[in-house]
Amino acid sequence: MKKILFLIIIPFQIYSQQWYNMNSGVTNSAVFSPIVLGITSHINKITIGGYFKQSNSTILNGIAQWDGSSWQPMGLGVWVDLSSDSAGNGGQGLIEYNNKFYIGGNFFGAGGTYIDDTLHYAYGLAKWDGTDWYPLTSPGTCGVNNSILAMGVYHNRLFFSGGFSQTYDTSGVHPALNM
Repeated sequence: MKKILFLIIIPFQIYSQQWYNMNSGVTNSAVFSPIVLGITSHINKITIGGYFKQSNSTILNGIAQWDGSSWQPMGLGVWVDLSSDSAGNGGQGLIEYNNKFYIGGNFFGAGGTYIDDTLHYAYGLAKWDGTDWYPLTSPGTCGVNNSILAMGVYHNRLFFSGGFSQTYDTSGVHPALNM
């Protein structure tokens, strides 16, 4: 029996990709190293979330957007408490859903005019209105009791998962526990 080897040559072109430095990146305090934990696109801009405080002298607090030349803040960002090292404990789950942008993570509050603004207690889950971050419902009555690690949309419903065991009033957001 004769064996025949068929050789199929498919023409293709390899495109070389260059890596680009995105300004000076993000930094944190001398105590903690910066970590980017989430990345997505929002309004045609790269958006990142994680444990970072700033880029150069621009304060970011755990959430930032790339404008093509530098990292820009999204409001006051996300925060845990008044300590200088806690601001920037941040976004891990980032998603656009129903024309709104959501962040989930390990934070106590989001946005506001100052750190520890009681009107912005969000407990790990917040919504961006284009100018500032807000809790999904009344301040202090929404979110989760631990961190949100991932978010996704399925059948036009928003799901989130993480290290939490309890959710509060989430105003139409449908959590997936114990995934």
